[in-house]
Amino acid sequence: MLLRVQNLHVLRKHGSLRVTDSKRQAAIFELNAVIQLVGYALLGLYTANIVAIGLLGLVPTLLALMAGIFFRARLDQARFRQLIVVLLVLSVANLLWRTFGV
Repeated sequence: MLLRVQNLHVLRKHGSLRVTDSKRQAAIFELNAVIQLVGYALLGLYTANIVAIGLLGLVPTLLALMAGIFFRARLDQARFRQLIVVLLVLSVANLLWRTFGV
């Protein structure tokens, strides 16, 4: 039986779980992020202001994550992808507007 768990595909076979490529890619991404954090810290790139801004940025990030999980459970996959594309287009438009001040 193939279970889908938030973009991570897990194959359940005889009570054991086997990790697929999606899970491996997520683990590599996380490992890379940890290495970057340690490297930046060793270089002294973190200041109190940078850390505070980062922590404040977690609030909207976690709210958006919860909203994504909520909507993904209630929308079919095609509609959810359309919503994500619309949000990405709006984000790009906002960045272009702020950059070029059109």
